[in-house]
Amino acid sequence: MRREIVNSSFARYGLVANLSVNKQNLGVLVHTETPLMFFLSDFFYSYDYCLKSVYGCFDCQEGECNITGRPTEVTFSDGLTISVLASTGSLDISEQDQPTISFGSLMYFIHGSVERVPSPVLGLGFAQHRPLFRSPLIDQLVNDSSGYIKSRNFSIYLESGSLARGEVLLGGVDPDKF
Repeated sequence: MRREIVNSSFARYGLVANLSVNKQNLGVLVHTETPLMFFLSDFFYSYDYCLKSVYGCFDCQEGECNITGRPTEVTFSDGLTISVLASTGSLDISEQDQPTISFGSLMYFIHGSVERVPSPVLGLGFAQHRPLFRSPLIDQLVNDSSGYIKSRNFSIYLESGSLARGEVLLGGVDPDKF
């Protein structure tokens, strides 16, 4: 995990975690208020945009992943509206089988009536009351028959003296990090 400027217009910083999905290294903004997880998709964003983005874009190759259904629109309490397509792919976890996970492929990212710089999100929040188009990542890993993680707990570790580096640990804590 690293600290990045995630909006150059306002010099807004965010914690960006690295994930590997279908052997593609992607960045996601760590967000503890929403359960949603979605990536920028090269299907909706240009090659140049994807290349310049601090996040990269998910490239869904036929047979390796699936993008299906009709778009789902979600509006957050701050007025941000996103539209995503339900997608699946395999989460690359070192030394373990790769679970198939569900996530969204981002189509657009609008605040009010203005299209904004999109940010893919790793949502660590609890599931909302209303049904969503997929389960939060942490629930998918807890509920997986392989038992990738045993609990819904997560920890965010930042190096002392700097917000430049750290890590997100899903499923508990690491006492050696204290």
